[in-house]
Amino acid sequence: MHLKRIKTVKRGKKTYHYYKGKDALVRLPDPATDPDGFMRKYAACERRKVEQTKRQETGSLRAMISLWKQSPDFRSLAASTQKTYGVMIDEVASLMDGATLLTIERRDVQLMMDKNAATPAKANLMLATLSSLYRWAIGRDYAKASPTKAVKNFDVGEHEPWPEPVLKAALESPDALFRRAVKLYLYTGQRSGDCCAMTWGAISNGMIRVRQQKTGKELSIPIHPELAAELDATPRTALTILTNREGTPMTQRTMTKWVAAFGQKLGTHIVPHGLRKNAVNELLIAGCSVAETAAITGQTYQLVEYYARQINQERMALQAIEKWNRYGTGTGKQSAKVENISKLRNEIKS
Repeated sequence: MHLKRIKTVKRGKKTYHYYKGKDALVRLPDPATDPDGFMRKYAACERRKVEQTKRQETGSLRAMISLWKQSPDFRSLAASTQKTYGVMIDEVASLMDGATLLTIERRDVQLMMDKNAATPAKANLMLATLSSLYRWAIGRDYAKASPTKAVKNFDVGEHEPWPEPVLKAALESPDALFRRAVKLYLYTGQRSGDCCAMTWGAISNGMIRVRQQKTGKELSIPIHPELAAELDATPRTALTILTNREGTPMTQRTMTKWVAAFGQKLGTHIVPHGLRKNAVNELLIAGCSVAETAAITGQTYQLVEYYARQINQERMALQAIEKWNRYGTGTGKQSAKVENISKLRNEIKS
């Protein structure tokens, strides 16, 4: 009788029999001297193999992804996040086809990152998504540890605000669709997805209502006069405020392409999210408090404070010198354009 997965090894005059498991060889009794023991051990190994196969099929990466997408953890995410995570984790599954949560190793995750090194932001998002899947799986005993822990993100830098000459050119662009989009992004200070989703119906009494997709926050943002003038001159041909060349709702991808092409013409690299940082900087430079700025953008106070520390140093320094010059030179000499510092000090004391 021919049995599968049996390996025989001869050493001198003796012959040894092994069962070829997935990870190791299992020594079997000698069938010539202990046929019953041989068959019992062989049957036990076969049962173990079937059980392992069933567990692996149940714990396959694709099966786990399907369960994760149906879980309350996943469904509690913002709709935009669900969509992004869904696309990213499906790409991970394609790269690791046939794998299970138990068989994926750190080197597999690192290889995934290396294959996507040309698009570092995407690679980082794939890593973050896979890490989220493992956190969910570990909490339900589908996995024991995450192979993503020791894998580092690529350095993609921060989303920088648009340089002033570039921003000025965009705000004055003859391309009405692009100019409208830039002004909506800048003067509301919202994320790309939220700007693309804004509708004409959300505007009333000089305010535009926004429900942030990422945070769920509901904001009422006063419409800046520059934006109001732009919107007043825009025919309402679609449900959304922003449209593409075909007159249908504009997507984030379209805006990204427009912005990249515009920046390339001016010899710089810019992204739509940079306008959100421009908005924060302009609000802070205008003298708005952290709380006032956060009321527009919907960001946390901590993040606004972080941005505040990074405001263009040159502009702030110029304002400081201007204020200094208004109240005195510090040398005791008075400039024709400078108020008498002694008089000012007396007024303060009184």
